[in-house]
Amino acid sequence: MMFYNLLHFKRKEKPKEYLSVQLNCIVYDLTDANEPTIKEIRDYCQKEKIIYSTRRFNSNKYSNDRNYIRELPAFHIYINDAYIRTFYPNTRPFQHIQEVVKEYKDRIERRKKRKEERQKFYDNFYNNLYKRVNILWYGESLIDRIKRENKEAEEKSEKERIKKDNEQLVVFQLFNRSN
Repeated sequence: MMFYNLLHFKRKEKPKEYLSVQLNCIVYDLTDANEPTIKEIRDYCQKEKIIYSTRRFNSNKYSNDRNYIRELPAFHIYINDAYIRTFYPNTRPFQHIQEVVKEYKDRIERRKKRKEERQKFYDNFYNNLYKRVNILWYGESLIDRIKRENKEAEEKSEKERIKKDNEQLVVFQLFNRSN
């Protein structure tokens, strides 16, 4: 995703560690971007890894400016370039940002859980299907056959180990008798 920092007029790649949440500060003049509340919000966005940009009000170019802004300065919040809400510096701005970020992270977690559940279902379904096909084809499932062969190999190695231990014990006893 590309974004513009209109305060500096440079096109940049979104850094990997940043969220897909973007905050646009809309001001009448770019010199207004140095107000203390706007600076605090900019610092907060940098700390929370939120993409921040400042631009001038333009109702001809941006429909969100025309439809949602009542006063300046104003802030638009976007997630993946989709408009979420507008708020103003005098209307608890940090809480607005925190709510949107929390909703975004919750949505990411829900997607991750759904994906894991779907993967478990597919794995379980295909493993069961694979077992059924092998049972029909080979008489026993391939997994069961591998388990059985591993168990037999372990038993065989255990018997060999016991036999070797017994031989060593006999040699040790003979050695002790001779002394």
